[in-house]
Amino acid sequence: MPALEEEKIWRITSSNIQKAPEIVNKQHIDLLCIETDEAHQLLLELLESIKRNRLKTKVLGIIPNDSATKRALLSYGCDDYICKPYNNEDLLLRSKKLINCIPLKYKLIYESNFLKYIENFNIVMYQNTYLPLTPREILIVKLLIQNNFVSKDEIVKYLNCKLDKSYSNTYISTVIHRVRKKIKLCTGRDLIRNRYGCGYYIL
Repeated sequence: MPALEEEKIWRITSSNIQKAPEIVNKQHIDLLCIETDEAHQLLLELLESIKRNRLKTKVLGIIPNDSATKRALLSYGCDDYICKPYNNEDLLLRSKKLINCIPLKYKLIYESNFLKYIENFNIVMYQNTYLPLTPREILIVKLLIQNNFVSKDEIVKYLNCKLDKSYSNTYISTVIHRVRKKIKLCTGRDLIRNRYGCGYYIL
């Protein structure tokens, strides 16, 4: 991508979707920029593999202004996206932000009494134990860590904003149950509670 190459601060390797998995598996990559017109199966499989095995690799999608494509890429672990046609400066700023070339003015770690959300790696930890949560589940846990109480309606609005997709209160109940079960299996503790009239909270 000419805009990134002109900066001369990164070593850039260009590839197509067929060769990308081989390149990703052979070397460390700070930022993967994916330019695509649709969220096809090969691309989603690549994203899933990266987020499962290469937590430090950030992914920027360069895509059309299409809601379905945005939702799919974010759901499979894309860290950010920019819509085509884009301004070169916007692409540079988003890329630098993702790999921390721009100093951050907010804290990167959010903690409750027992859980820790680490922004750099987009993971949730219990002491030294990594919790195997999906990106959507991590968003909910992060929201709970940051707030004393969160209602289902607030969770719905938060996910709608973050993922550009509508969710029902019933779906939120299902996801919360799944998260509680995963946390208990990994830690032996039931850390997400429900207080009648207030919503969910985390210990």
